[in-house]
This record gives sequence, C-alpha cells and structure tokens, in this order.
Amino acid sequence: MARDLNPGDLIITADNTAIVSRTVQSNHHDFVYNFTVANHNNYFVGKQQLWVHNVKAEKCGGGERGESSSKTTDLTNDILSRPSSKQWGVLEDGINQGVKHFVDYWNKFPERIPSLEKRLGLREGTFSKSGDGFDAFTNAAESVIQKGILRSLPDDKKIYFVEGAEKSKKGVIVIVKDGKIQSMMPGELRTFNKME
Repeated sequence: MARDLNPGDLIITADNTAIVSRTVQSNHHDFVYNFTVANHNNYFVGKQQLWVHNVKAEKCGGGERGESSSKTTDLTNDILSRPSSKQWGVLEDGINQGVKHFVDYWNKFPERIPSLEKRLGLREGTFSKSGDGFDAFTNAAESVIQKGILRSLPDDKKIYFVEGAEKSKKGVIVIVKDGKIQSMMPGELRTFNKME
C-alpha cells in the first residue's frame, strides 16, 4: 500500500521504473475501490501512470474482496522489477510483452514452456515459473536473436528463427519491433517464412 512506501523503493510506471525519493505523511483519505480492467487486476493510474494492483480487503481494512494479491500478481511484479523486463516491448494498454507471454504461457498454455526448453536444447525447468525463469526466458530470446535466421519486415519489425535442437524444422521464433522483443514462441521454418 502507499503508506508502506519508503525512499529507495522501486515503482513500476508505463514508461519505465521510478525510485521513490521521499515520502510525505498526510491525514487526507480518499475512497479507493477494487476493480478489474479487462480481466486484469493490474493497471496504470494517475499522471505518472503508476502500475497498481488490488489487494485483499483484509489488508486495506474492509470493502470488497479483491483476489489479485495472488502468485500471478507476485510473479508479474517480480518480473517487472527485473532489468530483463526492459528488453520486452510494451503494448498500448501498458502490458509488458515479456510478462504477457511468460505468465500467459504458464497460466494458459503451460505445455509451451517445456516445448520451448526442448526446442532450444535446454534442461527441463530452465524457464521455471519465477523471476529467474523469466530471466532465462529473456536470455533465450536474446540468444535466438543473436544466432537465428533474420527476416526484416516493414515498420521496423524483425523475425528470427532457430532450428530445434532435436528436430531442425521444429524450432523457435522471436519477433522484435522497434528494438524490443515482442514474442518468443515455438514455430516451424515454413511458418517463419510466411509471417508478415
């Protein structure tokens, strides 16, 4: 909560991160509400576009029960506090592409994680559901960029492909736009050649 901030704490913003330089005590109180924006309990607020999320009602002294102080929110916040998150693009709605892909893969498509590890010749568990796993995920995407076949497309979009460690046609595709990673996914060479 805001009252728990201290000088030196890291705050995530839509553009980057900021460090709290000072705090001021105030007796002024505003009403706040737990709500969800497009299925997300995380969103940007205020002129500085600070990244915030709901907390359970018992933490804020009553009101509706928000359920966003979950492991997913903790993982998201951990990822956003890491330098590797800066290598990923940010959507117009403020969502970091690295968070979207890594957390969505774990929550919605968990079979993609071992598939990517296998295709890249990495040991199972390299992309663990953790901040360290996200760092490894980002490093793997950077490795694909360094070693992969490149296709340049309009609008400063670049697509990279590396052959799979076990089956050459079953590789990995990384998409980069404006110098930022947009996606890393399992893919085949023929898919890579058709992407626009």
